[in-house]
Amino acid sequence: MYFMQRKYASLMRVLFGLLVLLAGTKHVLALSSQHISALVSENSQARMGVLTALVNAGDTQSIVFLQALSDGQVQISASTRRVYVLVDDKPQDAITAQAVAQLPDDAEEVVANNVIRRELAAAIAALQLQAADRSQRLNAAKTLQEEADIERLPAIVRALNVERDVEIRALLELIRAKMQLASPDKTLRMAAIHSLSSSENPATKTVLLGLLAKKEGAFVETDSDIRAAAQRSLAEVEARLAKGERIGQIFSGISLGSILLLAALGLAIT
Repeated sequence: MYFMQRKYASLMRVLFGLLVLLAGTKHVLALSSQHISALVSENSQARMGVLTALVNAGDTQSIVFLQALSDGQVQISASTRRVYVLVDDKPQDAITAQAVAQLPDDAEEVVANNVIRRELAAAIAALQLQAADRSQRLNAAKTLQEEADIERLPAIVRALNVERDVEIRALLELIRAKMQLASPDKTLRMAAIHSLSSSENPATKTVLLGLLAKKEGAFVETDSDIRAAAQRSLAEVEARLAKGERIGQIFSGISLGSILLLAALGLAIT
């Protein structure tokens, strides 16, 4: 207990010193002194709060630092009251981006547990939705498929406002609906269900079925209006998917028939 108290007190002194230092420094990173202090602290709620703020602000310049933090490449020193980032195993001052000859002897890794790492991955992916490269945006959207944190909804809406790629838009629309369904606002949830009714994404069916699921004989979703809306949307989605399958089968049959006809003509000619 005594050791933990000393370690906590030491960390608080480092963070206080860092705040003082940052207050008078124009740093390269697009992160405020409060942001950096929170991200290297042991307060998980503070860290997640900053991540949400960065994502909603669309702060893509913070990706480098967030990725380094996720990879265990950020270290903090009590003696120098500085934070360092390892770039290709070479330390840099996190504030000035200047190379450092070597890390202080007391430098310690800023630890990110599994929960924080997941939050970092989601935050990085949300910010990468703004990337110019299509494959990067697509991978980011795929990473966020299981994301249901409504606090990041502004980032998804911002991406949808500018995204023109059909495949990426379909993923983003599904992500948006899932986030809205996690809201306590019934109107927002109903709107999400309605939007899913026109979706051509097969994963939509899974989302809607989740609203109709039962546990121990009782519906998991207690609101009958929500369930009724989900049932209607599910019927529309299933009808659309079935129609797509029938069309596919027809074209497949035509293709097979054409091949057989050509084969027969070839045999007749020979």
